[in-house]
Amino acid sequence: MRATPERMAIRSKLLEVYAKRRDIKAFELLATQMFNLTRGEGEDWKKAQELGLGIDPENILYAPGGQPEEVRAAGGVMMPDSLGASTQPYTAPVQPPAFRPASDATLDSRPDDPAPSSAMDLDLDLEFPGGTVVNPPAPLPARAQPIPITETTQAFTTAAQMGGWFRKEVKTVEDLKGVKMRIGGFAGQALTKLGVIPQQIAGGDIYPALEKGTIDAAEWVGPYDDQKLGFNKVAPFYYYPGWWEGGAMLNFFMNDKKWAELPKSYQSIVTSAAALANVDMQSKYDARNPKALKELVATGAQLRPFSQEIMEACLKASKEVNAETAAKNADFKKVHDAMMAFRADQYLWFQIAEYGYDSFMIRARAGNML
Repeated sequence: MRATPERMAIRSKLLEVYAKRRDIKAFELLATQMFNLTRGEGEDWKKAQELGLGIDPENILYAPGGQPEEVRAAGGVMMPDSLGASTQPYTAPVQPPAFRPASDATLDSRPDDPAPSSAMDLDLDLEFPGGTVVNPPAPLPARAQPIPITETTQAFTTAAQMGGWFRKEVKTVEDLKGVKMRIGGFAGQALTKLGVIPQQIAGGDIYPALEKGTIDAAEWVGPYDDQKLGFNKVAPFYYYPGWWEGGAMLNFFMNDKKWAELPKSYQSIVTSAAALANVDMQSKYDARNPKALKELVATGAQLRPFSQEIMEACLKASKEVNAETAAKNADFKKVHDAMMAFRADQYLWFQIAEYGYDSFMIRARAGNML
C-alpha cells in the first residue's frame, strides 16, 4: 500500500477482513487513511462507511458527511501527517523502514548526495568545532568576507521550505516539461534539465503573473509567508518539500579589515546576535507555519507531495549541476565536499534517534493515539 497508495482495492479488502474480525480499532485506522486519500468521496469510501456502520454504528466517521476526529478538530483541514505512510514524500515517510543496526552497510557515511542540507545540519556544521566547512581560499569581491569560521556565520534560517504553488498538478517528470516557474539559482539550473522554464520575478509580481497565466508555478518560502501573498487563490496545488531549500540560510558578510578592527567585545556582540537571530527565526517559523497551513487548506489549497519519480529526477539533476560547477570552481568543490561529508554523518545519526522517534510520534498522531 505504501508503494501504490492509489490502489484502493487493497485497502477495501483489508477493511472487509477487519470488519469480519470486528477489529474496530484497526478498521478505524485504515478507514481514516482511506478518508484522507479519497477526501471522503467515491464508491470506495461509500463502501468503507457501510462496513464501518456494521461494526461500529456509533462512530460518526461512518455517518453521512462524517470525518475523522483529527480532521473535525482541525476545522475540516486534512493535514499530511494524517494521510498515512503511503502519501508522504519519499524523503520523509511516516512509516520508517525496518530498523537496521548501526553496523549495517546503510550507515556508511559516504557523501554521495549533494542535495541541500537541512537547517540542523548546517547549524552544526557552521557553528561547532567538529564542523568541516572551510572558507574559500580566494577573497570575495571588495574584501567582503564572512565572519571567520570559528565564529557563527549563520544568522537566519527558515528550515525546510515548501515546493511551491502550481496552477495544475504535476505527477510525473513529464508533467514538468514546459512549466514556467518562478525559481532561480541552482534549483532553476537543475529543473531546467527536466524541462522547466525558470522565471526571475520579484515577490510583488508573482501573484499577478500566476493569475494571468504568465507563469504556471512559483516557489516562495512556506505557509506563514506564502499565506500573506494569497497564492492559494490563483494556484491551488501546494507542493512539498522544497528540495532545493532543505535548510535555507542567510549570513552576515562584512569587510574583513573592518571586522579585524572591531574590539573583541564588539565581535562577540555581533556573533551572539547572529546566533540568537538564527534560533529565533526558525522557532517563529516552526510556531507559525502549522496555523497558516491549516488556514490555507481550509480556504482551498490542496497539499501535494512531489512524487518519488520527481524527487529522484530532481536529485539526479542537482547532482549533475553540482558536479558541473565543482569541475569549474575549485573553491565551490572544496566547500561542497566538506559539507557533504559532514552531512553524511549527520544523516547516519539522525536516522537512529530523531527519525525513529519522530516517525513513531507522527504515526501515533495519525492513529489518534496521542
